[in-house]
Amino acid sequence: MTAVERVLGRRRSCLNEKDPDRIEALPDPAADPPDDFSDGPLAQRITRQHPQILQMLAQGRTISAISRELHLDRKTVRRYARTELDDLLHSGIRRASLIDPFVPHLQARWREGCVNAAVLFQEIAAQGFTGSAQTVRHYLQRWRVAGVPVTPAVITPRKVPVG
Repeated sequence: MTAVERVLGRRRSCLNEKDPDRIEALPDPAADPPDDFSDGPLAQRITRQHPQILQMLAQGRTISAISRELHLDRKTVRRYARTELDDLLHSGIRRASLIDPFVPHLQARWREGCVNAAVLFQEIAAQGFTGSAQTVRHYLQRWRVAGVPVTPAVITPRKVPVG
């Protein structure tokens, strides 16, 4: 018996402990909150600038003149002019992601205990995923932060990888 096995044998109860406060289900990507940011600094700026832009347009100013005066891009001024304030604040539209078709596979592998983003990236890349490894890492980070449990293999002192 090696020294590592002896140390791990004494700490065996810690190896398979489960955190009772952990979430028991993987987050559903369709259940992500909509892009509603009605109380943040961006929303405050939009709420302040939208009526200002409409008023300036009513005075006969051009979009270019407004964009220069407010230090905004012309496209931003045009979007504000054409869109209602509520629609600007509550887009509620979640765009499809390259990773969406591969989420069921990621969820299944996560439940099996595979939490290595590089390995999961290689698996879904072989299935046709054209995004980057960073996209996969970013997506999995939400599960890590949420404390989504994995189902690890039972670890014994002799099964602990050494070196």
